[in-house]
Amino acid sequence: MKLNPTHDNILVRRDKAEEKKTPSGIVLPEDGQKNPDTAVVVAVGEGRRLANGDVIVPGVKAGDRVLLGRFSGTEVNWEMERLTVIGWGDVLGIVLDKSSPAKKTGHAKKNTRKGVDKA
Repeated sequence: MKLNPTHDNILVRRDKAEEKKTPSGIVLPEDGQKNPDTAVVVAVGEGRRLANGDVIVPGVKAGDRVLLGRFSGTEVNWEMERLTVIGWGDVLGIVLDKSSPAKKTGHAKKNTRKGVDKA
């Protein structure tokens, strides 16, 4: 069975938290740890429909790594897997790796202000 999110919702698989131990060697359970801030997109909804009929499609696709708020989304258990459904507005950013075309082509703008002398 396949699970597709509706509207502008996104289904993600959060990265696993690293195993944490106390100084005395006790392993902390996964439930006691905070959620990781990154996740991999599993599926994307069709988008949000505006009043004029246009559809705004979320700007991510399956396989993208995204940055999320720590407490964003709703966890669901689907076919023995723990997934999170989030709204497109809860995505804080898309994580780009070194081989990403955006970094190679220099799309980043320099932070310069007009009228300010640089020493």
